[in-house]
Order: sequence, then C-alpha cells, then structure tokens
Amino acid sequence: MAIGLQLEQVANLLFSKARPATLIHFVTERCNARCPFCFVDFRPSTDRADELSLQEIAQITKNLPRSLMNVNISGGEPFIRNDLTDIADLYLTNSSAQSLFISTNGFYTSNIVRFCETMPDRHPEKTIFLSLSINQIGKKHDLLTAVDGMFERCIATFSAIKAFRPAIIPSVSLTISPQNYRESLKIYDHLVNEQKIDAIQIVMARSEGVYNVPSDERMGMAVAYEELTRKILRDCQKGLLHEYGNDSFRGRILNDKNILSRELVVSHIRGERPFRHCQAGSLFGVITADGTVYPCEILDKPFGNLRQASYDIKKLWEGERAMEIRQWLKTTKCACTYECAISVNILSNWTFYLQHMTGYLR
Repeated sequence: MAIGLQLEQVANLLFSKARPATLIHFVTERCNARCPFCFVDFRPSTDRADELSLQEIAQITKNLPRSLMNVNISGGEPFIRNDLTDIADLYLTNSSAQSLFISTNGFYTSNIVRFCETMPDRHPEKTIFLSLSINQIGKKHDLLTAVDGMFERCIATFSAIKAFRPAIIPSVSLTISPQNYRESLKIYDHLVNEQKIDAIQIVMARSEGVYNVPSDERMGMAVAYEELTRKILRDCQKGLLHEYGNDSFRGRILNDKNILSRELVVSHIRGERPFRHCQAGSLFGVITADGTVYPCEILDKPFGNLRQASYDIKKLWEGERAMEIRQWLKTTKCACTYECAISVNILSNWTFYLQHMTGYLR
C-alpha cells in the first residue's frame, strides 16, 4: 500500500475521525442455524428479498472512501450466499481495505475451504480472518443451533482452514449467553484441550434486534465472562493460544487490543464508562442486507439507504441525518459491550499505541 494512503488512513483513524475506517456488512439475513440469542430476524434460506445483489455491492465497493481499512462480513450465515467469494473479492479489489474479517457458523465446510483456496492467491498482500462460532460441546451445540452435526462440521472446518495459515487467520468465537454461561469454562477447556483450538475470542450476548437478555441472567453472564477473560489471559501467557500471533506488528496490536477489549467489557458491566465518546457513526458503521446504513448494529438510528444514495456511502456519512446522530451519540455518551465498536475505540486512541510501543518494536 502506498505510503501516502497509509498516512491518510492513520490521520483519519487517530485525528480527524471523519470517515469510516471499519464497516460491517451483513450480506444476508438468511441462516441455516437458529441460535436462541441471535439478534437477527431470520429469513428462510431461500428468501433473498431485499438482499443487495452482487452488482449492487460492486457499485458500493467502488464508491467507498479511501479511509476504509477493514471490512467485516457477517449475516445471517454469509456462506449461505454462493457469491460470497465474489463479494469479498469486490471489497478487496475496489476499496482501500487491507483486511477482511468473516464471521461464520462453520457449517458449509466445502464453501469455506474453496474460499480459503481462492482468496490468498487473488489478494496476497491482504489479511483475511475467519471466525467460527462454537457455543457448546457436541450434541449440545447441535441442539443450541438447531442443526444436526453442526459441532462436528464446525470443528472439521476449523481444522481444515488452519492449513491456510498465515494467509488465512482462523479463530473460534464463544458467545456467553443465558444458555451456556454456567458451563462456559468447561466449554472453553474442551475446545482448547480436547479439540486443540488455539485461537478463541469471547463475546457477550446483547439485547438488540429481536433478542433481549433476561435481566435475571445478566449478572451470572458477567461473572462467567470475567472468569473466562482471566483464563484466556493466562493461557495466552502460557503459549496455549495462538491468537493472531506475535511474530508481526499487526498480530501484537490485535492481541493487545483483544486483552484491553475484554477488560473494557468487564468495566462496562460493572457500571463504568471506559470511553468518553464512542466512534460509531464516525469511524465505524454497519450496512444491512438491504443496504441500510447504521452507526452500529445496536442503535435503531439509520443514516439512510444506499439504494437511495447512488450506492455511495459518503453521501450518507456526510448527510444531515448522520451529523444529527453523531451529535446524539456524543451528547448521550452512548456506550455498550459491543466488541466491534470497542475495538475501533481502542485502535483510534493514539495513547493505546504509545503505551504498547516498546512491545511492538521488539
């Protein structure tokens, strides 16, 4: 990447904070699983109504600002789309994004392996992350997702894509929910010790969309999350977890960011406000399956729809509605446990880099 573009992106990320550095694109609301804590209002697997077409996504990617550094693709289940490799290719070809992160339930092993076989050759200079969701053990995971064989399929997928390291960086995402928090340490230990999963991220189930966390379960979930946070830190220090690796500048940044992110989630659960101002709607935004743009996936405050903005997100980002929402976010000091937003808040804070510079330059 040209040094001029790098400097421009860093200036936006750390100082002006005027245009998106990270976007999440929910490419579909279709999913073969039915996890009870998911916020998505699922569509049947054959219902593509209102989904942005590949041609529309091509238009969107051609109009993205040069500030864009990372794209997250999610769903629904993104690999239910047969054109997902083409969607990913459009983002990495047409935009300035240097990394791509895909969240998947891991069921479509052959589709995922084909993706891994194709993308590194097309974009050898880009970094691609795949996060597989596992939230129980064996048949319990199958029951949780309402898909027979889901656990074994996901384990097989993780094993298969490990072979593509370092071009593809795989990890497992464990969501702490009312359905599993009492067993979260057991689940984690099984994944690490029995299944040899060496990269695990944890997230908290949140009240958003069609799902609400029962109030009487929240404290138990918080305790489980905090316990698991300490466990993961110890196992990273022991070398049991690979995470994003420590052999690169990017890897060390992301590993330190994840440690701090988990600490900030715990702080928020305790009632503290770790950030003065969330960067949702400034550096971070969400595109839904039908092209609606939001500052984040939790707030029901849309900037507008890309179909009515000539597929140019800059028009929505710089519009009056977006400015009003950003002012609301600043005035209300909006904060939550949404890990993606927390990550951007960390990475856009220059003091984070100063505090860790010695380790990065080793």
